[in-house]
Amino acid sequence: MNGKLMKERRRALGMTQMQLAVAVGASSVAMVSSWERGCTVASVPKLRKLAEVLGVTMEQLLEDGEDE
Repeated sequence: MNGKLMKERRRALGMTQMQLAVAVGASSVAMVSSWERGCTVASVPKLRKLAEVLGVTMEQLLEDGEDE
């Protein structure tokens, strides 16, 4: 999961991890942090919501952020 992109977009939108967690229905800030660090991958429904909220595609979120 491209946590770097996720974090950049969240910050560009002026959102905290808590605000993003609420917006996508995540159970905790720790879950958002785990996605951003690349430790876990969000479920498909959460990926859809993340893409919508962050203004990116699901494919962009699933790309390996290390190659950029």
